Amino acid sequence: GDYDGDGDLDLLVVAGRLAPGLLRGFTRIYRNDGGTFSAVAPGLPDLAPALARWIDLDLDGDLDLLMSGRHGLLGDPVGAIYRNDNGTYLLDRTLPGLLFGDIAVGDYNGDGDPDYVLAGLSIASDRPALLFYMNRTIPEPLLPCLTNAMEVCTGL
Repeated sequence: GDYDGDGDLDLLVVAGRLAPGLLRGFTRIYRNDGGTFSAVAPGLPDLAPALARWIDLDLDGDLDLLMSGRHGLLGDPVGAIYRNDNGTYLLDRTLPGLLFGDIAVGDYNGDGDPDYVLAGLSIASDRPALLFYMNRTIPEPLLPCLTNAMEVCTGL
């Protein structure tokens, strides 16, 4: 996505690296200035394993960020929306922490506002989870399901 709004596609890298005895997270944004990439410090947590997706949730023209994961192999679960405030990401709201999944973005109800789905392993329950959010001032999951492998989601 174009996080700084200059027309060049920038890179978001969310990865993990092994360190002696643990897994360390790595979250970086590389700004593209005419084909030259440089690392910027956007104020985001280093999560691993992690899910991340750029999305303009507040419809202000810049890319906000959905993230979910944990601080290292045994760290605290983190799920959050970070609002882009002139190139610095600020924590806007928290979400459930999920691992080993994905985040899908679209306009499910056709109202022009982005909606999103988080799918993965719930860090809190150690079970599969699927959470569907409509874009709201304070999002709430509308469809928590798949709390175990035998359940079926309905209402999609």
